[in-house]
Amino acid sequence: MSKTDQLSNAGGEVQMSEQSDGRQVVIQGHNIKRYYPIRGGPFNRHIDDVQAVDGVNFRITRGETLGLVGESGCGKSTLGRLLVDLDEPTDGHLYFDLPREDADEVAKLESVPSRKRSADDERHLEAFRENYAIDKMTGKRAKNFRRNAQFVFQNPSSSLNPRKLIRDTVARPLELHSDLKGDEIDDRVIELLERVGLGEAHLYRYPHMLSGGQKQRVAIARAIAPNPELVVLDEPTSALDVSVQAQILNLLNELQEQLDLTYLCISHDLSVIRHISDRIYVMYLGQIAEKATRNQLFETPKHPYTEALLSSSPAIETEEQIELEGDVPEPEDPPTGCRFHTRCHRAFEHCGWSGRDLYNLLKRLNSVEETAGMIWSDLEDADHDGYESTFEFGSDPSQYIDDLAGETDTLSSHNPPLFEALEEVSQDGTQIEVSFVTIDPPKLVADGDEQEVACYLYD
Repeated sequence: MSKTDQLSNAGGEVQMSEQSDGRQVVIQGHNIKRYYPIRGGPFNRHIDDVQAVDGVNFRITRGETLGLVGESGCGKSTLGRLLVDLDEPTDGHLYFDLPREDADEVAKLESVPSRKRSADDERHLEAFRENYAIDKMTGKRAKNFRRNAQFVFQNPSSSLNPRKLIRDTVARPLELHSDLKGDEIDDRVIELLERVGLGEAHLYRYPHMLSGGQKQRVAIARAIAPNPELVVLDEPTSALDVSVQAQILNLLNELQEQLDLTYLCISHDLSVIRHISDRIYVMYLGQIAEKATRNQLFETPKHPYTEALLSSSPAIETEEQIELEGDVPEPEDPPTGCRFHTRCHRAFEHCGWSGRDLYNLLKRLNSVEETAGMIWSDLEDADHDGYESTFEFGSDPSQYIDDLAGETDTLSSHNPPLFEALEEVSQDGTQIEVSFVTIDPPKLVADGDEQEVACYLYD
């Protein structure tokens, strides 16, 4: 089982705790971000960003499977697309195919903010980027990277061209990335199909003539055709029947052993992740919440979000049944502090509460609690700026101050940690201003051998 890095999730600090197996690092990322602009107004101006991936660091070594798990919308697939250059990062750097010593040196240099690097460090880092960074690759190097980084999409029915024969679909990477011609390509395609459990009989069929499992086998054959170093598996079994899922997962494991493949497996299904992964990253709202080996994650989960995910899986036995309240926040407006604190069953006063949480509490209670309903009906506007918020009311709000300050049990009993984090509540005319304890987002910190967690309970 591959055991590798300890890289911090927040831009800036990176802690390394590498095993000395000396294996090649297939891909490594530092402070990777992918923001999608939101435009609006009469002039279609840039008004905000969807923070799909926000400051992720990672490393995948040759021959291992890194599992990436999280709820829908957390940024898993976006990160996978960045790794194979199907999308470009907004910020950060991706390095491909590094010797272990160079990967360690890159991590050390990238851990230092650019404003604090010496001139020699900047030159050294730029040399590494010229040699290994994906965005610096052109010509033959770029073509070689495309050959070595392949993608298996979630839905095989949509990822296969319905107008192309299976022979042509699997042969296309060989035509682009090999010197094979004519009958040599046909022989290689048959070999690939047989390797994934199909055969020559499927050469001249169209995708609609195959079952879902057969289509996914064709997609896998196409991905491994150019002998890649890295294969990104994006929900490789989610579109398949349960009876077929195990066959595909076993096939992927067999191919990895036979061809020394390196996988990034993306899934929201923890049973799939447990079956195939060596190490696992848990992702929430664009950031990494926890890193661990497979055994660590399923035996001793650290992050409350990981605990909730394990509890929600019917295939995994857990001591406690945890039900998360509310939906995942919008990635264009993530919560302050720990991004999970709005749904966390172990949240306390230092989790990064803000006026938006107070606003959402009023919104949730207005139909079930009389005082909350009065405050909500009189509230005309709310402006949030980090840990400070201004609430505008239609009348004199002095009657609400004690409730909003947590001096009564009316609101505070529904979320005690929120009101324990309040620093100041003041009135100015028809406005009430509130401010909360300011706290930096949690960083990934080591908690045991090879296990890291981004949670204030450990930081």
